Amino acid sequence: MTRPRIPPSAAAADGPTDSTPLLHSAASMESGGALTCAGSGDSLANDCISYDSVPTSDMAKQEATLLVRSSVPLALSSLLQSSFQFVNILSLGHLGATELAAAALANMTLFMIVNAPSVGLASALTTFCATAFTASPDKTLVGFHLQRGLIAVTAHFVLALPILLNLESVLVALNQDAAIAHLCGKFVRAQLAGSLPWMYFECIKRFLQAQGHMKAGTYVLMSVFPIHIINSYLLVWSPIFGVGFLGAAYANVATFWAMCAGIIIYTWRSSAHQAWGGWTRLSFVAMPQYYHLAIPSMLMICSEWAAWELMAIAASYLGNVTLAGQSIVINTCSLTYQIPGGLSAAVTNRVGNLLGEARARRASISANTGLALGCLTGALGLVFYLAAAP
Repeated sequence: MTRPRIPPSAAAADGPTDSTPLLHSAASMESGGALTCAGSGDSLANDCISYDSVPTSDMAKQEATLLVRSSVPLALSSLLQSSFQFVNILSLGHLGATELAAAALANMTLFMIVNAPSVGLASALTTFCATAFTASPDKTLVGFHLQRGLIAVTAHFVLALPILLNLESVLVALNQDAAIAHLCGKFVRAQLAGSLPWMYFECIKRFLQAQGHMKAGTYVLMSVFPIHIINSYLLVWSPIFGVGFLGAAYANVATFWAMCAGIIIYTWRSSAHQAWGGWTRLSFVAMPQYYHLAIPSMLMICSEWAAWELMAIAASYLGNVTLAGQSIVINTCSLTYQIPGGLSAAVTNRVGNLLGEARARRASISANTGLALGCLTGALGLVFYLAAAP
């Protein structure tokens, strides 16, 4: 592979670095009136308004329309991704409460030790890639940030591996039921083969979203979801290929590899691959700057997810049936949270692109509009749950 056309070490002269102010020319740009938007294809930049001097109310309407339209494929992508675990629950629920409880505890463990930290580390890419895409004259700087994200999640997986391989002993030491701890440990070890592909999918998805390819993850997951359903049946229930409890873990591994392969193929066949300049050792050297933003993001995500997963730990002490029931409730509820999740991803990328273009006023209005839309979707979700309550 070729090296980036503009080495990241020289980015300070030709474009932004991790510490370069992005709003130094905001006043001059916004006072000038007319602005043209860079980008092509389905990039969000194509949808921005040519003039940033319009009234605030009109600009808020423009941003609301753009954010809603951009968030739909992202929400659908998140919904499909969450549905994978829901399919697993449906498959394992018929095997018994012990198996379902063990799978729920295994998923909770993987979420807290692998998924949540990885999502947090990858979330830094939203800031780095979105601003680099619009602020830097060299688009391969976006690919440089992707390299750092891939390095960060890989390093985290290596550090977490000893705990995951010895999870059964850890759970027994925490006074978990021996039968559940044994099944949980086997489930986690079986699913480890799919953890890195899942992490890489999350990183590349953010790399694409920063360039405006909001539908990429949706296309990939829509293609993979039917395969996951078929694999779940074949590996759990099929009299020929079925292996029972561990079949759900093997189905997840196959799905995660398909997701990773699918998004790589999409990237290579789309214009987004032009932002990949090839591997460079400078990405390893620049990791401290990446962690400066990624670690707070990781702590935030882990804290948010811990609020949910601690309930699974508490339920596990009340018995297998209670833990299994709690798993069904949480996974069902989580499906409805994907709409505000998609909206937040759209807002983050939109604001990042605008900051990269030094358009401070529109970025501020877009962020506030996204916050208002988030409150609205939260209120609608509350009404839904109250109406559905017996």
